Amino acid sequence: MGKQTNRIEKRVTTIELDEAAIRAAYLAGDAPSTIASRAPDKAHYAAIIGFIAVHRDVWLRERLKLRRMPNDKKIVVERCIYEDEMGRSRFMKISLPRVSMHIAAIQEAQQ
Repeated sequence: MGKQTNRIEKRVTTIELDEAAIRAAYLAGDAPSTIASRAPDKAHYAAIIGFIAVHRDVWLRERLKLRRMPNDKKIVVERCIYEDEMGRSRFMKISLPRVSMHIAAIQEAQQ
């Protein structure tokens, strides 16, 4: 017997989205409605808006994480900002320019 489909499967359409382009446009500052307005029809418009709504938090967290990574232009150090009366500490990553003064201070602190 052949593959059976129900009535709902017959009505569902598959829409292919250029995920990388949508992500790049959103992270570049374009509003979701602006990105979706480039869609050819209303079905694509709704799919793009929904796609952005589902993925935007992950994209923003990933971008923030990448900004906090050390590279050849900056050094990232983690420092305790404060400690409350319950003994809980708050640590924060601080980005410093990669200059000889900062490199020497970090090497001195590690010794």
